[in-house]
Amino acid sequence: MENAIIDRIKNQAKNLKTLSEELQVQMALGKAEARDVIEIERKTLSKYINQQRKQIANAENETFENRRTFLSSIEDLESALFLEVPAVTVEYDNYKDNILNRVYKLEEEVRNNYPSMTEGMQDMLDSFKIKMDAFRVNLALHDKDNPEKVEKLEVSLQID
Repeated sequence: MENAIIDRIKNQAKNLKTLSEELQVQMALGKAEARDVIEIERKTLSKYINQQRKQIANAENETFENRRTFLSSIEDLESALFLEVPAVTVEYDNYKDNILNRVYKLEEEVRNNYPSMTEGMQDMLDSFKIKMDAFRVNLALHDKDNPEKVEKLEVSLQID
């Protein structure tokens, strides 16, 4: 009976040793798998960070490009405003159309860039837009050949 107990203990010790070795193999496999998962996540995070860097760089470039386009629109309008006002009706109509097109282009740039601007800049643009609207309306209503027509329109606009 003692031999049976000793054999039984030896078998259990052998089973524990086998189980311990299996656990060590499983732990080694789990460790390798964890390294692989960590490496995959590291690469994913690195890729994400690089994408964010590119998006930030693109946003900065886009912002710079938007500012440049905005300033270019202002300069285009300003240069057109400094041209001599033609005395001939057809030339004056072309002049007026040119000015109005540049005003519309600038208004479009303001609309496109407004959300990305600071609050202070937005306040300045709001004030500028009001003045630009008044200028645009006055220019659009101005009729070189019939100033009385414009005066009648302005009076009717003020009464309403």
